[in-house]
Amino acid sequence: MKTIQQISKVIMAFAFILFLSCSKDENGVPDGAKFVELPASLTTSYNGILQYNVNQTPQVTESDATATLTKTGDKVYKVTFSNNVPEIGGLRFIENNGTFDSASGSGSAEGVSLRSGDLSVGITNGDKQWQFSTN
Repeated sequence: MKTIQQISKVIMAFAFILFLSCSKDENGVPDGAKFVELPASLTTSYNGILQYNVNQTPQVTESDATATLTKTGDKVYKVTFSNNVPEIGGLRFIENNGTFDSASGSGSAEGVSLRSGDLSVGITNGDKQWQFSTN
């Protein structure tokens, strides 16, 4: 009976260590990078070319489309599109020399970049694909 108690204690200790080691994970974020607030000037509407595909079949191809970047929470953003294209939410950004790129972690998506006031989107999620670039 004493051996079972000792084994139970070892298992509980191992489970506790495993729990601690699996705390907040920010996969896809470079070491030392932190999610940042975007400058207010970047949370705006952008005009450009939009393509949205489902199962590799074009649903929308528009050369005069709009994508709007808005803040939805603490360092969390979404992009909404014209032409009834579904939005992309849960975006979090890291900064590198004045450019901002979305990065994985906490439900974020990769594939959104802001550079010199230009917005670029290139995301595949399951059978859906979004592409947007400013004119």
